[in-house]
Amino acid sequence: MEDKVYIHKGREFKLRTKFYVKDIDITNRIDSFLKKFVFEQGIITSNITSKELNEFLHDILIPVDDLEVENNFFEDMEQTDAMEIFRDFFLIYLQLSINMKQSLMKFEEKLKSLVQVLNN
Repeated sequence: MEDKVYIHKGREFKLRTKFYVKDIDITNRIDSFLKKFVFEQGIITSNITSKELNEFLHDILIPVDDLEVENNFFEDMEQTDAMEIFRDFFLIYLQLSINMKQSLMKFEEKLKSLVQVLNN
């Protein structure tokens, strides 16, 4: 799924699959965007604005040609295409979150072991 290419206005884009410390603002915006989705009885309901969705797409799609993308570039994207991209990204982001949690849990275990050694 990571290599899937999305085309909009004749330009090719790939999903962002890595986040770096310098991307913390992007990560925070993505987290806020994802938290706006409420799951009720198996149905996703949301109150997302077109501006938020455009910003989300701008944050998660990387142009293959490495050229700059205007801020409102995705405003005219069909909603079904945007939701397909959202779904694909959400699955990747979920896996990244699981990996991060596992890393933090390993860190916690090692930290507890170190504290035990220091206390003895």
